[in-house]
Formats: sequence, C-alpha cells, structure tokens
Amino acid sequence: MPGVRAIAVTFKLPLSWRSNCSIFAIASISRTATEFQMIVTAVSLAMKTPAYQQMSAIPTLLEDDCSIDARVGNRVRRMRRKANLTQEQLGARVHLSRSQIIAVEKGERGLYARELVTWAKILKCSFNDFLV
Repeated sequence: MPGVRAIAVTFKLPLSWRSNCSIFAIASISRTATEFQMIVTAVSLAMKTPAYQQMSAIPTLLEDDCSIDARVGNRVRRMRRKANLTQEQLGARVHLSRSQIIAVEKGERGLYARELVTWAKILKCSFNDFLV
C-alpha cells in the first residue's frame, strides 16, 4: 500500500519463556512517531501482565517467531546461490565465519534489520526479498 510503512519491533523475552526467541510486533503505520511509540509502550506493558504470560497462545507465538528466522534463512540461502557466492565468500563480505552463515541459513541465528540491509546490498537484492 502506498504511504504505509511496516516497522518491526523486537521485545526481549524472560528466560522462562524461551531464551533464543523474540516476539516481533509488526505494525503497518501511517501515523506519527509519537503514536507508534505509544503503541510499542502499550504492547511492552501488556506483555508484562500475568494474564498475558499465562495465555495458551504464547508457545504458538514463540514457535511462529522462530520460524521467521528459518524463513529468512532459507531466503538468504536462495539469494546467496542466485548471486553465485559460497558461504565462505558471503561470510568474508559480511564479516562472519562460514559456521555463522550456516547458522543464519538454518534459522539458528537471526539477523537484525540493519544486517539485512547490508546483506541485500551484497547479494544485489531488495530488503523485501528476505521477508516475502
């Protein structure tokens, strides 16, 4: 949609939930930054309530969130192959070891948005190619 931006916010979870996952609140925003900050604050406060922590949907949310890393990893692998780069070559360009590239491609290591921007430039694709 024209004029609408998707913004991803990562919340750190207590270790009691699952230590290697985050919850992504993705919102389509065409409002002011102040309104968005209020939304983020409301979501983060709601996540601290006992009622939210006891919801049965929480494990499903976490599993879905972890699958985001796996889907992005699959797309990274596809884009790397399309660019005719080995894992070692990509690793050298993004300053990661081959084992770290493997972890990204398996979805075991997530990427920050700023990393995806860099990777998109190196792999000559768009940021959205990793997400769609």
